[in-house]
Amino acid sequence: MADLDIWDRQAFEARLVEIDDVEVCAELCCAYFVAQGYQRVSVYLLRSGLLRRVASVGYWQVFDGFPLVEDTLDLTRSEARRDASEWWQGRETSSPIFADGEFIGALDVEAEGSIDAALRNEMSEVGKLLGLRVTELGGLKDPSGWKLLADNAPIFANTVNEPRAIRNALEVATALTGLDSAMFVADLPGGAFTPADSMGPTSNLLTALPMETLAVLSSWVQGPRSCYTVGDPTAIGSEGYEVLADAGLSSLAVSAVDAADSRLGFLLVGSTTAELNDHHQVEQLEVLAALLGSAIRNSRHLGELLSQTRRDPLTGLGHSQAFDEKLSSIRHNQETLNAVFMIDIDHFKLVNDTLGHDEGDRQLKAVAAGLRSALRDDDSVFRIGGDEFAVVVPVDDELQARAIGERIMQAVTESGQKVSVGGAFAFSDDIGHRDVFVRADEALYLAKRRGRNQLVMTEEIGIN
Repeated sequence: MADLDIWDRQAFEARLVEIDDVEVCAELCCAYFVAQGYQRVSVYLLRSGLLRRVASVGYWQVFDGFPLVEDTLDLTRSEARRDASEWWQGRETSSPIFADGEFIGALDVEAEGSIDAALRNEMSEVGKLLGLRVTELGGLKDPSGWKLLADNAPIFANTVNEPRAIRNALEVATALTGLDSAMFVADLPGGAFTPADSMGPTSNLLTALPMETLAVLSSWVQGPRSCYTVGDPTAIGSEGYEVLADAGLSSLAVSAVDAADSRLGFLLVGSTTAELNDHHQVEQLEVLAALLGSAIRNSRHLGELLSQTRRDPLTGLGHSQAFDEKLSSIRHNQETLNAVFMIDIDHFKLVNDTLGHDEGDRQLKAVAAGLRSALRDDDSVFRIGGDEFAVVVPVDDELQARAIGERIMQAVTESGQKVSVGGAFAFSDDIGHRDVFVRADEALYLAKRRGRNQLVMTEEIGIN
């Protein structure tokens, strides 16, 4: 563009409307300001939420990929540009670029002298012309190939939700390869496999694949990182592909999803019509599988850490904070009747004083095991104090609640301990989420005053 005589606005506008490529239009804008005597000019356009340099002149160091901070349009601000300093103030300015009323980028100019109003006005006018041309051309092309991977790499790095990471990987995989369907198959203990998620018009076919076929597909990528079809897949015999070919699948790419030398599963992309254009798409699929593997591992590690922080280290039960969060959640979901039980080991202080803390710890673990054995999998059991436990359980009515309370006592008795239990119901008109805790605690202390080793429900004693 530097050889074009576009110092005149009319020449610039005439040339701009002839160009049918957005990035070339941006280059023309840079050339126009260079012709006005400005040595450093750049155009940034928004792509995947980041301002990306699409054209620049006069730089030996380019800053790229800054986030748009609170709709910041000025690239000289420190929030958007990492090299901003006092030196730049008054020597660099940016002008926003809009398309159909939406912010899409910025034009940036640096000057040897100070920035004046004439330059800002000229930049504004050129930015408007570029925005109109971008609109006419349908906007910046969606990223593909390595650019698409680059845009999504930070997303995978910051994703701590495994299902979300898998869904994003499927969407990127179809965009990378041009194939219309994708599936992630997770490895299970014992050599089994299960489709974790799928998308696309042939997803029903993919998720219905028998275990034997999934095992063969997995074996294809045990040693190599990936495997894909070339030519006519029906013209040759390939073990495991018969089921796919019979269903009309004509293209297929499989890539292993590993993390820290551990197999997590594999990513499968296919189509009944389209074909892979070149081997670079498969290499990109391998990078995508590596990003997914890291995201899954990070998600699982974080889940383990969060689980550990929410559990009592001695018994493995949820601790007092987890119990408080549970009370808060049931208060905000009153579609189900919930009963809350407070449980206290009888004469536990005497155990610690006479038999020692090791015996006390053994009894605490025995009570925890008894509570787990008495309750259903979806019940929540907590150790909220030294010898105090709590249970939150959904129930149908008062009769079922009492039966659960008695089952708790029986299970703990069989473990060799004796406990007092107080039970209460969570009501929708409770002022605070801990109101039910207070009622259950009152019932517990009444059980103790009555001689311990018994269950008291608040409904029996008129506590509201």
